[in-house]
Amino acid sequence: MKEVDPTIELVGAEINQFSHDPSGGATTNFGPRDEEWFVEFLKANGDLVDVVSFHRYPFPRSRVSGPPSIAELRQSAQEWDRIIIHARELIHRHTGRDLPIAVTEFNSAYDKSVGGDATPDSHYNAIWMADVLGRMVKNGVFMANEWALTAKGGYGGLGLIAQDDVFPAYYTYQLYRKFGEELVYSSSDAPELSIYAARRADSALTVMVINLSLEEKEKALRIGDQAGVEAETWLFDPSHKAENLGKLPLSGKISFPGQSITLYIIK
Repeated sequence: MKEVDPTIELVGAEINQFSHDPSGGATTNFGPRDEEWFVEFLKANGDLVDVVSFHRYPFPRSRVSGPPSIAELRQSAQEWDRIIIHARELIHRHTGRDLPIAVTEFNSAYDKSVGGDATPDSHYNAIWMADVLGRMVKNGVFMANEWALTAKGGYGGLGLIAQDDVFPAYYTYQLYRKFGEELVYSSSDAPELSIYAARRADSALTVMVINLSLEEKEKALRIGDQAGVEAETWLFDPSHKAENLGKLPLSGKISFPGQSITLYIIK
């Protein structure tokens, strides 16, 4: 194929359920043989492959475990930092190169579960999705493909579009459409509050704060050394479907509703 068209880019290994932990224990559905296959692919094809890819669905943990709880789903969001770091370590160790990483399928679950507190059709899954996307952005993932766009006709609650409506995750992407393209440093000292920042082409600074807790959280938000900053504010929570709240001040402590995504656009 390369001889016919040298511009072709090869993507692999497309392995299912890649994780940072290949122990095969209760906290992962990724085992030693899975990682061995991934490693052998890198050894055999490291000089040819252009993009290293894998899929990841953290739940169900087994065929009989059922949907996750909100607490389990919340905890699983944090594993994505370690997943990408582990993938980069294996790539560099076995190919001697740094290669782009593509997560060509991901969601919280691979089954057809619906109607639960943390199933793919739930509000909390949309909050989880926002945090996972933010972690991928921070860790430099080249491409991320959520499975799927729609899941009609008995295929569960996966995707953004249902039979006659949209799933909550649809609104997660509506906010990310307004997010910037150039990553800016951001950090949070609260484990259940994630923060991501990026600069847009129009020079606006976009700041996304995700509250993974079920409870409202109060925190001060510091934007460099600026004082008296106002921001166009967008909110997605159980009562607001990615709605524009207008310009709000970012001074003092700010309340972040439980299970929410708040997007600030600062011009």
